Formats: sequence, C-alpha cells, structure tokens
Amino acid sequence: MEHSRYPVSYWCPPPMAAHTQEYLDTVAEAGINLVPSPCLTGAAEEKEAALAFIAACEARGLSVMLNDRRVMHGSCLTRDADGVAVLDEEAFIAAVRASHADYGHLSAVRCYYVGDEPGRRDYDAMCAAARITKEETGKEGYINLLPYYPRFLSNTGVRDYDVYLKKFLEDSKSGILSQDFYAQCLEGDRIHEDYWHVLQCQYDVAKKCGAEIWHTILASKHFDRRTLGLDDFRFQISMALAYGAKEISFFTLQAPPNMSAKETNYTEAPLNWWGEKTPVYDALSTACRELHIRFGDKFMGFEPVRVTHFPIVPYTYQRPLPRMNVKPFTPSENVYAVSVVRGLPRQHVVISEFRETATGESYVFIANANPKASVALSVTFENAREVHRYDALGREYTAVASPDGSPARLKNDCFWLSPGQGELHRIVR
Repeated sequence: MEHSRYPVSYWCPPPMAAHTQEYLDTVAEAGINLVPSPCLTGAAEEKEAALAFIAACEARGLSVMLNDRRVMHGSCLTRDADGVAVLDEEAFIAAVRASHADYGHLSAVRCYYVGDEPGRRDYDAMCAAARITKEETGKEGYINLLPYYPRFLSNTGVRDYDVYLKKFLEDSKSGILSQDFYAQCLEGDRIHEDYWHVLQCQYDVAKKCGAEIWHTILASKHFDRRTLGLDDFRFQISMALAYGAKEISFFTLQAPPNMSAKETNYTEAPLNWWGEKTPVYDALSTACRELHIRFGDKFMGFEPVRVTHFPIVPYTYQRPLPRMNVKPFTPSENVYAVSVVRGLPRQHVVISEFRETATGESYVFIANANPKASVALSVTFENAREVHRYDALGREYTAVASPDGSPARLKNDCFWLSPGQGELHRIVR
C-alpha cells in the first residue's frame, strides 16, 4: 500500500519469532508505517535478529518504535516503603545510552516506548525516564497516559483531566500527548459522552503547549466494545484528524491470546488469534488507504485554529448531554453557516479549522460524527474565491468558486458524508 508520512501504528506486537517477512508485509498492507518492535532486552544473542527486523522495516519504508526493556518503565527502579517508584537516574542514563548505541541511533528508529498509564506511584519515575530518554537520544520517550475515567483519574492525584495532561508535559518535557479511550465504540452503537470531553481536553492542552496528539483507536473487540467495521474506523480516524492528531495507533492489530484471568474476551481483531486476516483487517486497511491517499501529508503541516460542533452539543444514542465542554458552532472567518439538507433527526457534525504552517492557508475539515448514518450538508464558506476538496485518489479539485473571482460567501449546497466520513476543504482567499 502507498503510505504517506502520517504515522500509523498499533499496540501489542508479537514476539520476535513472529516478525517474519510475511508478517511485515501484512503490516505494511494494512497502511501501518510505524511498527512497534518486539520486546528487546539488550541480550547479545538477540541483536542479530533485532537489527534484521529494523532493516526489514526500513526496506519497506516503515519506521520503528523501539521497545527495549532497558528504556521501558521498570528499568533501574526501586520502590520506597509506600510503594512509590524511584528511578536510579545514573543507571538509567547508562541503560539508555547502551540501547541507543545498539539500535536507537538507526535512522529507522523514530522513538522509544517508555511506559503506559502511569498511576500516582509510578508517575514521577516514568516522567523522569521519558525526559532522560529524550535528552540522551534526541528522540521522544513515548508514554501513553491514563484515559479519562473517574476511577482512573483518582489515581493521578489531580481532579481535572486537562490539569493532568498539562502537568505531564511539564514534568516529562515530552512533546507528545497520548491516551486511549475506547468508549466511543460500545455495543449497541453507543458513544460514551466523555469521549468528547477527552478529545477537547487533549486538543486544548496540546494547542496551548505546542505538543503533538498521538491518538489510540480501537481495533479489537473486547469487554463491551463492539466489533469494528469500515464506518467505525472512518469515524475514529476522522475524529482524530478533526482534533489535530499527528499519529494514530490501533489497539490491537492481532487479537491477544486471552491468557489473562481479567481479560479473556478479545475476539474480532484485524488479525485473529492465529495471525490470519479477518473482515476487520479489510475495514482497517481501507480506512488507512483513504487516510494516506486522500489526505497524504496535509494534516502533518497543520496548526489547529478551533474545533466546533453542529448542532450545539453532541449526544449519546440514548440521551442528551447537558454538561459537556465542547464548543458549539458559531460563524467564523472560514465558515459562515452549516445546515442539514438531509439526515436523521439527531445529526452530529464536527467542523475543525486549521492553518497550514508553511503557507498560512486556511483549511476546514468537516466530519460526520455519526458512525451509523449518512448526512447531507449545506455549508457556506466566508470571504473565499474558491473552495477545493480531494477525491478518492488524492487529487485536488474545485468544489465551489466565485463567478467573478472576487471574495464572496461561497455556498456548497449539498454534499454527502457517509457514516464517520470527513472531507477536507482548502479555502482560497
């Protein structure tokens, strides 16, 4: 598959023995271009296979997130009487340098995996590990943060999720905000209302602090999450793009083997328990192809301006939401009006505005935030000579233009969005 520079990754790689040439071909064909390495230990006997794996990724145009136990949280740790992790920074610096000398210096290695969901007892040590990794290698030490659930947030020592995110950036010196929240794909076609709260918190903090959002997307059915189809993948990718994500990861590419006593219902995934492709794989790869070919590298060069919702508040499919902090649609310098031409009674559209850093041009991404029903919209663009969109092959075309070439309110009377689909518009002033 043709890949853009937009990073697409996944969680839970199999062991080294499973990383055959055929497996890496399957990964690349799915549209994934940032591959998590199998877990390395620094042992001399694994180095030849690890270097061959990195070389095989590079030959396919894939970059690598390095999973090396020497750099992961848990390395060089002791715990005090209260169970709080204490990092031996001198020993950890030596471990990072050794890992970097073995593998991290290679151009195909993009970043290091450091840890996942730091609770109160591990937070300081994990932040220190990420900071040291970046200082010593010049590459990010990636940490995935706790998702927004009240029972998890109570483990952070702060009351508000945006405070937690901002504090992490300050303490770790990281340039990445990442979390995983999968309640947007519940069985019964439900979307948990806190999904929008999480996206907005990430967006606001990343914008204010100049960080990148790395967004994890559900791919494997488990617990009360539903089996994913093409519309679900389009929806999740569109929402990630609308909220400014600069990377997406799938959880998981292959169904875990259900060995844990607490997690025994992982079933439908892109690759099943035996590594075979499933209909979920076909849906995932189609959605990734759309991302890479239709939009290419465009979102990598965008600065966020604002995100708004039409109508005023999002909803679950069961009840209205009185309390969310998402922003309602109001006229702006880019979009003057939105109306529904045809759709279900409870439409939900996200309108995201960007500025291209290199050119200063304005872009508007409009996405159907309903993963189960299409909608037809009428959108009026303010003070524009032309509005361009992108076809299935990534070719730019003029959607609407001023008759005399002067700035005007350009109305796109009716365009359809499939469930979860997003359309990018370039505004020519």
